[in-house]
Amino acid sequence: MRYLLLLAIVLVSLCAGLPEIPFINPGNATVQKAGMVIIDEESPDVFITAEAIPTEVKAGRNVNIYFELRNKNNFDLKNVSLLVYDSCIFTGETEKNIDALKANRSVQWSLKLTAGSTDLDKNCNVKFRVKYDAEYSMFQDIAVLTQSEYEQREVSGTLNNIPIQSSFPETPLRISLSFSDTQPFINNENYYMNLDYYNKGNGFIEVEKENITIKTSSNIKDFSCNDYNDLALNRSLKFIENRAAGSTCSFTTVAAQPLDIKSLTITARYKYMLDNSILIKVKRA
Repeated sequence: MRYLLLLAIVLVSLCAGLPEIPFINPGNATVQKAGMVIIDEESPDVFITAEAIPTEVKAGRNVNIYFELRNKNNFDLKNVSLLVYDSCIFTGETEKNIDALKANRSVQWSLKLTAGSTDLDKNCNVKFRVKYDAEYSMFQDIAVLTQSEYEQREVSGTLNNIPIQSSFPETPLRISLSFSDTQPFINNENYYMNLDYYNKGNGFIEVEKENITIKTSSNIKDFSCNDYNDLALNRSLKFIENRAAGSTCSFTTVAAQPLDIKSLTITARYKYMLDNSILIKVKRA
């Protein structure tokens, strides 16, 4: 028994000397505590922090809420605005805006609010909304081989050695491309391309008619999509469970040389809106 007691004391001593295990944010989430909120989505355009000072205020007293918005992408965000649309029992400033937030830059804003009267201590969730417009371009290589080149590479086993590149920016609006056959394609053949649209963030995306356009490459012809007019989307995108109805395009390949690689470009414009709140405690005067 004495040895067991000694072992227990040793184990307790060892545990007491261990460092505290840090809290790990699982990602794609909002970290929130009294007076502060941090929003960092899985693939957002912006990183947002909001902090109230003080976190507890008496009725009739003032509180300042400090916001920082950082553009995490390599393109500008336009018409960036902050709106407190539900201030609980607070009154005061409710809106800030800026024409453009440059790529990889930040903007800091502060709002001064005054707590209204209350008969009981009250936990106030001050609700705010961040909105902005964004535009980006992505590309997808289209590789077309003549019939003889395809056959030669198929025999030599070098079909998979062709460098086919693409770019897909890390934005809430994701456009995914897939084809009816694996690249490289064969000259003068017909193929299909599918476009799938996703909302990869926690906010609301608005894509209006004609706000997604396609610029085709010179190694394809007779390009046509079921819901595009003159290569511009002829409908708005409505997202249900973070996905909108996709599009299907058809085209015929053209190889001006044995190996012909050109890029197809898609440009997307969208509005993004993100809601959240910050907790402030109001004590009766």
